[in-house]
Amino acid sequence: MTKHVRYAPFKQSHPTHATPQNSRTLFILNEEEIRADRAVIQVMDLLDGRWTVPILCELLKGPSRLGHLKRGLHPASKKGIVTSLRKREASRVIVRRDMTRSVLHVEYEIAENVRLHLKSLIQFLAAWTIKRHQLEGAPDL
Repeated sequence: MTKHVRYAPFKQSHPTHATPQNSRTLFILNEEEIRADRAVIQVMDLLDGRWTVPILCELLKGPSRLGHLKRGLHPASKKGIVTSLRKREASRVIVRRDMTRSVLHVEYEIAENVRLHLKSLIQFLAAWTIKRHQLEGAPDL
């Protein structure tokens, strides 16, 4: 069986004391930890991008058109929103519905099989951020 390893920086009290022998710590991962690492990397890639989380939060409220998203995310450019939407559509998190009859009408919504998990994740991240701010004595969000 092949062993998978992950290297992590070794914390030192003073950077000049670093030597090749103690500059890294070796962690041997089992298969379950490797799958968990890969899953976290995929989720972080999914949430990557300046406007991704705000777009997902808007779409969790219900289907929306591009113009509505642009108004709700005022400083965001149309290009930035469209780029994020296309990436999420390619990963099957967002569904694009072309409802065009005589006038162009496209709506975006969260895919049904992702909605509940995504909502739970966003709620958890919000609660974690609020708790972190409280513990650090930072001003309210």
